[in-house]
Amino acid sequence: MSRVSDGSTREATTGDAGRAAPVSPVDEALSLLTRAQNLADQLRADANREVSQARAEATRVRGETQEASHELEQLQATVLASREEAERRLEETRAEVEIMLADAADQASLLRARATKASDEAEEDWFHPLTDDQAQDVESLRAERHADADLAGSLLDCVGDRAIDPNRREEECDPGKNAE
Repeated sequence: MSRVSDGSTREATTGDAGRAAPVSPVDEALSLLTRAQNLADQLRADANREVSQARAEATRVRGETQEASHELEQLQATVLASREEAERRLEETRAEVEIMLADAADQASLLRARATKASDEAEEDWFHPLTDDQAQDVESLRAERHADADLAGSLLDCVGDRAIDPNRREEECDPGKNAE
């Protein structure tokens, strides 16, 4: 019996004797080459399958990368547009603030001028002597009759015909309460 290097035994039988015939070195080499070729073919198929899977994975990753790149470009465009909008609004706000500050300064100036004018007029009135018109107004405040007027009639102790009614004014003023 002869042994092959792959661990399997081969016996060549000749005739009916049942005795093992020796295997020739050429047959053994051919057998080894055939098994090596089978192993190489199987390895090649496995390698091709792995390469195919790697290529499919690379294609998937490339597609995801392209999608991410496109999304990134869109985000960059959005950020740029937002920045431009923010800068535009900031400039508009600055212009409005400048206008408001100018208006406030103008109003403060007008108020200051009015206050100064009012203060000046008040000082002029305070220190200004009485004019002729004001002297006439003071004369009209004096009594129109003489101080020793004849009041003899009021000294008489007479009682009038009519009695005094202290509530008469309230009754005349509020007819709505008594209307019912």
